[in-house]
Parts: sequence; C-alpha cells; structure tokens
Amino acid sequence: MDADIVIKNGKIIDGTGNPWFRGDLGIKNGKISKIGHLGKGHDAKVIDAQNLIVCPGFIDIHSHSDIAIFFDNALQSTIRQGITTSLLGNCGDNLAPVPADKMAEYLKHFAIFAPPGSKIETLPWNTFAQYLEFMEEKGCVANSAQRYSQ
Repeated sequence: MDADIVIKNGKIIDGTGNPWFRGDLGIKNGKISKIGHLGKGHDAKVIDAQNLIVCPGFIDIHSHSDIAIFFDNALQSTIRQGITTSLLGNCGDNLAPVPADKMAEYLKHFAIFAPPGSKIETLPWNTFAQYLEFMEEKGCVANSAQRYSQ
C-alpha cells in the first residue's frame, strides 16, 4: 500500500448518496490514493477512525468567517463541523476593498464581530489585491473563496 497516511476502520461516506460503509482510506501526497480494506504492512501514519465518520469536507456557501480568519486562521468553529471550504464576503460585508477614508467607519462596524478583548486599530490593506496578499501570508487551515463587489 503506497500511502503516507491511512485512516482505518472508519464509516466512509463518499458523498455520492450511497449508504456508508466501513473501510480504510489511504492518502498519498495529500490526496486520496485508495479506499477499501487496506490491511497491514504499510509504513504510513495510521489514524484509527473506529466509530467515526470519514467523509469529504463540507462547503459553507454562506459563511461569515471573514473576520474570524483575521484573528484565528485555525477556524476551529468551522473545521470542527467538517467545513473545509467557506464562501466569504456575503451580505455585502466584504473585508476588501476598504478605502483609507472609510477605515474608521469600517473598523467600527466589524468590531462587533471581533473576539472579546481584541482591538483592531487598522487593517493592513485597502485594495482587494492587498487583502488577498494578506490572506496568502496569514494562511488558513480551510479553503476560502471570496465574493467581490464594489
């Protein structure tokens, strides 16, 4: 078995609508390489998923995680629910662009969504391109897509 990681004994839900089945999942270079009963004899890291569900990540098409990424790129509140992709910028509350002359107004609006005790003095971007650069540098455990409107 050629895998870096083997998730064993999980209840596999493949996302096709078929019933779940018990099995193992092999991962090589970050991609699923084999699904089935993989047996023993591999040098991979083994994760025992006994009584757990193994399934594709969920996509949240109406997320308001925008501000959460700014404070915590681990996004515990979504990842722990199985959400691996979030669509950001919903309801017109985009994090970018933010014209310099609107920064104070913008920060006041988003302060209500910030974690208790945190204070945002300014944002390190004004343009959408600068925001994307910030997101790339900050990194995030989940995938994100951003709605953009001016």
